[in-house]
Amino acid sequence: AIDLTPDGHPLKASRLNELADVLRIRFALLGQLDDLDSAVSAIQRATTIDPSDAIFLHNTGNAFRARFESLGDFKDLEISITAYGKAVGITPTGHINRTLFLSSLGNALCFRFSRIHRLDDVEEAIRIVSIAVDSTTDDNQNKPELLNRLGSACLLRWTHDHRAEYLEHAICATRQAVGLTPPDHPQRLGYHQ
Repeated sequence: AIDLTPDGHPLKASRLNELADVLRIRFALLGQLDDLDSAVSAIQRATTIDPSDAIFLHNTGNAFRARFESLGDFKDLEISITAYGKAVGITPTGHINRTLFLSSLGNALCFRFSRIHRLDDVEEAIRIVSIAVDSTTDDNQNKPELLNRLGSACLLRWTHDHRAEYLEHAICATRQAVGLTPPDHPQRLGYHQ
């Protein structure tokens, strides 16, 4: 469909974005690096066509983060963080996707902290994920995952200097995640760890 879609067509960028998504999924299933490289290429083409689409920017972050996780090239993580940051920056408060973008950025910052131990990264991750948590109602199905991410970020921060306040924040957020998760939900067990 992409080859049949001429340059300048209003759906070209969307089709490239969709291609990047399915290639990234196939990479996750089969582990073929060509799929991941093709996903990165497709999403870069999409963001070149429409650099102001937050979904495209978020998916750029996803593709580069997946490549970082597979190959360990730190430049990919940096590109991922930049793309997530741009997605957050152009998405208005209250938009349905903003919490997802904030959570992804916070997670990527935690990845970077885990590698280079720059305290600003984990502190910014805690701040960003806290915004996502605070802007999500308790009945939202994503709230437990956001709380779990916040707890994980606080625990990661605690590992830096063992300040008790971060351990307490981690425990509190994780307890909230457990409390909001139905007893038979498969994620619930993961929140206990």
